[in-house]
Amino acid sequence: MTIKRFDQTTPGKNIELIYDLFKVNKPLYDRSSEEGKRILLTILDDVFWVGTNVKLFWTGLISEEAKSTGQKCQQHRFPRLLATKMMFDDLPDTIQEFQEKYIKFCEFDYTTSSENKKLIPFQKEGVFETPEIAYDKAGIVFSNLQSVSVV
Repeated sequence: MTIKRFDQTTPGKNIELIYDLFKVNKPLYDRSSEEGKRILLTILDDVFWVGTNVKLFWTGLISEEAKSTGQKCQQHRFPRLLATKMMFDDLPDTIQEFQEKYIKFCEFDYTTSSENKKLIPFQKEGVFETPEIAYDKAGIVFSNLQSVSVV
């Protein structure tokens, strides 16, 4: 089955559960120490990202290097732990707003493994600004190839 809608994805089928997990844990997150927050983020990071590797979340962007070498791997536009933290720090009031933000955080592009490694210094908390700025700083160039299948 080709997934064409968010509600057909694993997170889409479970968005209410995922939202409830964030809502229930927000007070704990808010009152936790920095170490406690890191632990909670690590635990919920797995919940947040389960089933987000489907093409529905692909932006249609593939790096020039991935295109020319034929090597590709998924690169989430937002660093995973940071996206989870950002969700806690500004948790939406409604499930619809949560879903919109969730989808934005789950988007990915295709890069190479070596490009992913170049991104790491620009994806840390306090450094990361936007996906575009991180890619630019890492020297990663993209082509928009939405019509090309990269199964």
